[in-house]
Amino acid sequence: MNRRSFLAFGAAAAASSSLAPTPPQQAGAQKAAPESPFTDPDFGYAALNTLGHAYYRAADPGKLLALVSTIKAGDFESAWAG
Repeated sequence: MNRRSFLAFGAAAAASSSLAPTPPQQAGAQKAAPESPFTDPDFGYAALNTLGHAYYRAADPGKLLALVSTIKAGDFESAWAG
């Protein structure tokens, strides 16, 4: 078996097996966004970032979660009033 016939055989085997490229998914089928307790991604990022720093004693997780529960969706003033 020479190189050319080996490559032709490999291409034919790949086309007939599951290694063949799959057709693209439908436009409506998108990956679900990660869940966040906030409609505004900035609130969610700040809360998760602060919660991550709680391991290094930069925040108290209990106080953070209590403050997060008082914030109304999309209301910046309620975030600063807590």
